[in-house]
Amino acid sequence: MNSTLEDIREKLKNGCYKNEEHIRACLVLRILQKLNWNIWNPAEVYAELKVAPEEDKTKVDLALFINKNIPSIFFEIKKPGEIATGLPEIERQLRNYNRNNTALFSVITDGQEWRLYHSQTGGEFSKKCFKVFNLLQDGIEDIELFLSAFLDKKELENGNAEKEALRYLALIQKQQVMEDCFTQARRKSNFEPPYNSIPVCLVELMEEKGDSITIEEAVDFIKHISDKETATKSVHISQGNSFQPTVNTIQKPPISPNVKRLHTDNIGDLSHTKITRALFGNEQFSIHNWNELLRHCIYKAYKQGIQFNELRSFLNVNLELNTKFEGYDTGHYKGFTKVENTNFSMQGLSAKQVAENLVLLAKKLKCEIRVEIRWTNTDKQAVIEWRP
Repeated sequence: MNSTLEDIREKLKNGCYKNEEHIRACLVLRILQKLNWNIWNPAEVYAELKVAPEEDKTKVDLALFINKNIPSIFFEIKKPGEIATGLPEIERQLRNYNRNNTALFSVITDGQEWRLYHSQTGGEFSKKCFKVFNLLQDGIEDIELFLSAFLDKKELENGNAEKEALRYLALIQKQQVMEDCFTQARRKSNFEPPYNSIPVCLVELMEEKGDSITIEEAVDFIKHISDKETATKSVHISQGNSFQPTVNTIQKPPISPNVKRLHTDNIGDLSHTKITRALFGNEQFSIHNWNELLRHCIYKAYKQGIQFNELRSFLNVNLELNTKFEGYDTGHYKGFTKVENTNFSMQGLSAKQVAENLVLLAKKLKCEIRVEIRWTNTDKQAVIEWRP
């Protein structure tokens, strides 16, 4: 899958896909084949399906079936860039497709942007969206993780895809309630007796709404809000400087005894993992993508005086000067992504390779590192930790 996504990404960058049919035949079907769908069997992968033949001539661009006559996924496929200009109308189309014969999931894509919906959730269709990712902007590992978790035929058959989608939706809904309560909590903590702290007030207000959260969850949420506010201010101050890593000095929370500690000399397989918290030195990074975290830490080392040639000498990373790539101007080229505020780029790595290089960087800088991770579709958690 990784090499397929890299090739598709390159074709997207070069503008190879010109219309809706290019996206369907040359991009979506290619990915679906990697996700265990038999694209040559119309009973399983059905193009131009009439969803209500007795009522109108409306057709779904692509419908996937695990069980006969019960659609698993509806795809609404658009030409490149069309989602940005017409999302509300596209969502109405999908809502109507699901009117009589509701699929479990619905997907909107123009090849680059992918929007996933749990069609059988109640309420407004736009609120059913549980995941959005971008084939050009997100890390290859994350894209592969999302595609495998939600659109792989086997994950749909065993029910894991729906469980994970519902978990994402619940988190989104809970996040929205917390955002709604945050302003009130801030005001209540300052002006109403007994003058509790903002996290305590947020916990109390959430309980009133029927959602229970811990003090730790409230603290993490408030840090996230503060990071967003700081980042927004920084963007205005920087007047266009694209490098705005979200970091803050932190007090390290304790590690639960249920979390497995991985040995830094033998980290093991990290496939299908996502970073939940990353500490490097005295900073916490609000980054969940493995390769993005490594690029930020490489920049941190570069900023402290470790030059390009030295980085290449001790890291197991393919680093190249941008001058090697003729016409390099977008920050992405043939699997390489620019390390912000430098004149070099890094080729993407697996999660295990990133973790190993993060440890090498920490040892070189003689600083502490802690990366907390979670495996998708399970409750399994682990931590990678090293101290000088």
